[in-house]
Amino acid sequence: MTIVQRLTDRPHATMRLFCFPYAGGAASAFRPWRALPEEIEVYAIQLSGREDRFAEEPVTELAPILDELERAFTRYTGKPFAFFGHSLGALVGWEFARRLRRLEMALPAHTFVSGARAPQCPRDADFSGLSDAELVEHVRDSSAAPARVLENTELMLIFARQLRADFRLAAGYKYRPDAPLDCEFSVFGGVDDGSVGPEHLEAWAELTTAPIRRCMFPGEHFFLHSAREEVLREVSSTLDDVLRRQATQ
Repeated sequence: MTIVQRLTDRPHATMRLFCFPYAGGAASAFRPWRALPEEIEVYAIQLSGREDRFAEEPVTELAPILDELERAFTRYTGKPFAFFGHSLGALVGWEFARRLRRLEMALPAHTFVSGARAPQCPRDADFSGLSDAELVEHVRDSSAAPARVLENTELMLIFARQLRADFRLAAGYKYRPDAPLDCEFSVFGGVDDGSVGPEHLEAWAELTTAPIRRCMFPGEHFFLHSAREEVLREVSSTLDDVLRRQATQ
């Protein structure tokens, strides 16, 4: 199965949106995003070890993910595109944008980073060494999973396997300074997110040459789900503005 999965079949769309899920998450987290307007074709990134790639071993380092994305992405560069990443997905999307620049390929017309500390900020503690039971308990205590997962023991065990791999990836990540991206950024945060504060969101401004647009939504870390309608309205409005400006250039 491919790392890039199309969620909407819209051959006449004028913009492609690639969505990078949070730690432990999978492509299905973005199925509700098919509600975005018809001019936006929605794709989601499916890392190994989850859903239709469950038989594959989860990857615990960033470089193999970027390599796989690079191999898959050449077929999607014929239209303007944008990236949306939540939590760990924001880091992966941003690093892949830097990879695209090094390859002298087109950059995203817009990048949304959501519920994420900027890469140069200190990371959370490494919980990858916890046992399954301890990791499940940590997830429940910190609400580090969507409600539908927290309420299902079987899903929690599957989520814990994926989450441990992603925790290892995050713990092993080393920020390497480079020139800011020439790319517009929207920075999304949850008003009650205790793990990502305003200073972590504002730090994304150091990584782009363009002004950032910071948008706060009601909810905790998973406002992506709890405030979905508001998030989708902001994404839709922003991409509509991007498309209108491109049409006049």
